[in-house]
Amino acid sequence: MIIRFFLLDLMAFVPDGEYLWILLPDARVATTLPEHHPVVVFGDTSKEIGWTDIKKKLKLKEDKFGEAWLLDSEDIIMDPEPLVGGYSIPTFPPGVTFPDGTNDKEFYWVPRMSDVHPGAAKIDGSCVVPIGTVPKKLVARMRLKASAIATFAFSKISEKIRPFRFCTSWNDCTSLPERALADVVLVTVEVPGNSVTFSSVRYTPGPPRPPKEIKGETGATIDILIANLSPNGTKAKDYRIGEHFARYYELGN
Repeated sequence: MIIRFFLLDLMAFVPDGEYLWILLPDARVATTLPEHHPVVVFGDTSKEIGWTDIKKKLKLKEDKFGEAWLLDSEDIIMDPEPLVGGYSIPTFPPGVTFPDGTNDKEFYWVPRMSDVHPGAAKIDGSCVVPIGTVPKKLVARMRLKASAIATFAFSKISEKIRPFRFCTSWNDCTSLPERALADVVLVTVEVPGNSVTFSSVRYTPGPPRPPKEIKGETGATIDILIANLSPNGTKAKDYRIGEHFARYYELGN
């Protein structure tokens, strides 16, 4: 069975040689950055399941499909694990600003934090502690064995890719070059058999979450969305460009 994870908005990625850690910073309370709420959506059903609180927090009105989880201080676990693991982030080629047909799927459109802010070059070890141990500064996370990681979509304005200027401080945005930024990341994994079960381990008190089993024919492809989203209607003017990265800085040593 093939599982495709579509990863969207406020999250960081940490490869450790065998696993890819997907880290969702805790931004449920608005600061200079609007509030963000972490969700998982399983696209294996046409029914709307678990959306009531998510719709309220994200100000959604239209009908949705699939079973959804509103995450709350928990690790997402997949059983069985993918068959293949191991990945490292490629180096961004110098002088490149926009993607073309030869590189538009490269994972380097998700920038290395060491290239953005020297103080965030290494992840705080408390964010990648063993499953079930409380990680600091995170509202949710997942650890995947994965070898197929790609950029799926880019931030756009009027159908044109928008380059972002990264800042080492909010008072100086002139020293670093602009470049396009991935908006959606796609992680594709293969699991043995024709079923996979998702569960969670809470690292703060709360009711247990019933596991979610997904079944499919051999070779079937299942799509899952993991996102850390601000409410519908939030505009770019509601926060300064780069405030997302301020939350990533907090995850560094």
